[in-house]
Amino acid sequence: TLGQFKVPQALEAMTSDNYTTFIERSQAVVAFAVDRRIGAGAGFSGDNWTGDVAVFGQNARVQDGGKDEGMGVSGRFTYVPWKTDNGILHMGIWGSVEEPQNSTDEVVRFRARPESHVTSVRLVDTSTIDNVNEIMKLGLEGAWIMGSMAVQGEYIKTDVSRKTTDLLDPKVDVDFDGYYVQASYLTGGNSRAYKGGAFGRTKASDAWEFAV
Repeated sequence: TLGQFKVPQALEAMTSDNYTTFIERSQAVVAFAVDRRIGAGAGFSGDNWTGDVAVFGQNARVQDGGKDEGMGVSGRFTYVPWKTDNGILHMGIWGSVEEPQNSTDEVVRFRARPESHVTSVRLVDTSTIDNVNEIMKLGLEGAWIMGSMAVQGEYIKTDVSRKTTDLLDPKVDVDFDGYYVQASYLTGGNSRAYKGGAFGRTKASDAWEFAV
């Protein structure tokens, strides 16, 4: 794949927002996982596994006067050790390394709006972190579907390495953690759809969905 596409990171990010359980994705995923970027990627798959790698730069919608926005490398691997006609067990891991733009403004900021962007208040906001040298991320994901019941969860760890330019004022490295767990139930014997390492379109008839 060449162009603007989803960087392989996080189950909720790789699942279309048309098919997520809630109106918006988890704040942990929105704040810390990378969404769409310009880059090059490749995907591989077998009967019960998927693998994706990508090299990426900035988002195509970002206009920054031709500045170097840095570069990152990301990879994701998923495995389904158990599968039946009406159930699956999904396990996944992903990681990435990013370098910020090459300028005196080597900064990063992690933030996300709540709910449906009806407010400018940020429930997650680290403010600007300067003198950034490297950003490393690790994500673990799991999902279980058994008939009408579906459970999923993810954990994301982000480490920000900072440059020390002044011995009298050392820049402390910082790290963040984010996670969520959710469960849902579809009435009428319907089951949530899953394919290729992500959730897909659920074809339900006369059903209610309950989720927490």
